[in-house]
Amino acid sequence: MNIKRRSVMVAGVPYSIQLVPHGTYDTIADDTNEGMCDYTVKEIVAHDPTMEAREGDDMKNLEFITNNTVKHELVHAFLFETGNSEYAEDEKLVELIALSIEKLHKLCADANVINSIYELPDQPMAA
Repeated sequence: MNIKRRSVMVAGVPYSIQLVPHGTYDTIADDTNEGMCDYTVKEIVAHDPTMEAREGDDMKNLEFITNNTVKHELVHAFLFETGNSEYAEDEKLVELIALSIEKLHKLCADANVINSIYELPDQPMAA
């Protein structure tokens, strides 16, 4: 079985991300569930349609779908690990955040208000 694995820190907690062929896990085997986040074992599993791609399939679109699924599951993990478990179970909120991440980042970049967590300002911000 071909499984793509990687890891990421979610609010300081290591999570495993596994991209798997459709039908690998019962919890994502149906047509309505493309991924899952298991807080107990710190694991995100997502269906990766590129593993079953056929000649002529739009690989860019399939990767887009996979990336959106992983983003959605990462939002679940982030909310849970930051003590917001009630929000982590709200599918509408999680999807809104997942779909808005890039737009929010661009908005903050355009407003020049992105701070690196690794750099502290030399001087306090003026009021």
